[in-house]
Amino acid sequence: MGMSRSPPALRVYCMTKQIRAFALVLAFAGTACKSKNPVTPPSVASVTLNEGTATLIVGENVSLVATPRDASGTVLTGRSVAWKSSAPAIATVSNGLVTAVSAGLATITATSEGESATAQITVNTPPATCAATSATGRLEYRLVDDTWRYTTQGGWTVTIAGIATVTIVNPHYGVNGTKLEFWGDLSGQPGVPSFGHENMNGKHIKDRIGNQRTIHTLDGAIITLNASPNLGRISIYDHDQTHRLERVGTSLAVSRSCAHAFFEEELEPDGEASGFVIDGEGYWWKNLYDQGVTGAGSPGPKVPNVVPLARVNEANPNQVNDYYDDPRLGHT
Repeated sequence: MGMSRSPPALRVYCMTKQIRAFALVLAFAGTACKSKNPVTPPSVASVTLNEGTATLIVGENVSLVATPRDASGTVLTGRSVAWKSSAPAIATVSNGLVTAVSAGLATITATSEGESATAQITVNTPPATCAATSATGRLEYRLVDDTWRYTTQGGWTVTIAGIATVTIVNPHYGVNGTKLEFWGDLSGQPGVPSFGHENMNGKHIKDRIGNQRTIHTLDGAIITLNASPNLGRISIYDHDQTHRLERVGTSLAVSRSCAHAFFEEELEPDGEASGFVIDGEGYWWKNLYDQGVTGAGSPGPKVPNVVPLARVNEANPNQVNDYYDDPRLGHT
């Protein structure tokens, strides 16, 4: 008698149940493995920046790039970075783009998952320029009498008539003010200013020595006359603006005019430098120092050389006492 066999339908049913049971076992085993060994992304251990320091001029930008890294130094991608400026009034930052706002120092910080890096930003003001070729501020040209006129911050007036006569007036002393006048062309060269003759309230005091002559007013302005060959230049330096006129042919033209105090005054030699003193005896005009030019063409040291030139009495401004004995001039 042979072994009995299950009907085909029963065998198929049993095999199906076995397959399902096996699949459930595999699924459970897989879930159990995953729960025991989860894949954890590495945390940020450090942040680096492409720049540690930067120096900018107001209005300029620099792009900072922050790179998060894991403990082994490997670059991590897809991590968020927060940016912050210690002084937004000096430098702002947006997604790493730093913009210079005003002069000063600012620290830019990039942070990712609690780790950070910093960059030190120095912001400087733009370099001053004074390149205007037309009059600005208190410098003006008067077509009616072909003169240039400037009023200092303290009210003194500087008038340039034609090309070779400069008059400086202190309106605060004397009935009609007290006046210095520098005039004259180079010998044999009409129209080339020398500013060689020097008068006080109409009285001739002396002739210029050298090529430069500087006058310091009592309100702190500085006027420098430069009669170097083929030049002819008048520079005005004040507390709030600077101007310069230069000879072009037989007329004067503006070569600089700006709202910068004493712009590059230190770069121009003073030559004979004079100023004023008011005391119980009157209003003195005196030489103060001499400043020549070095071999390199830059201004030399200021050598004290105090010499009384002239004095005006406030009660009688037409009486000018000449204290300068100019050996070149027999009548002084």
